[in-house]
Amino acid sequence: MRRRILITPVLALAALLLAGGCASLDYGEDIFMGDKDLAIEVSQRLQEDGITERYRFGVSAQAGQVTLKGHIPDSSARHRAISIALGTPGVREVVDECSP
Repeated sequence: MRRRILITPVLALAALLLAGGCASLDYGEDIFMGDKDLAIEVSQRLQEDGITERYRFGVSAQAGQVTLKGHIPDSSARHRAISIALGTPGVREVVDECSP
């Protein structure tokens, strides 16, 4: 009889854990984007913009931090590039390593 009493709470706990594992949680699209995909997305957005399309940016990403590199003499293009990168889903921080 004692064995049955112990098994019932264990089964109930297992059922709760399994039910919780089936729940759908929305963390947003950025949490599933890898570093490579994020860098590609930022690069594409820079190439599609009328101001930044004239320049070649090196873009890398790590854990939501995007680094922009390149020789960009136009300060407005640099500021625009930073703005575009920050506006990309998944980007949490932008490091500007562009030289004038």
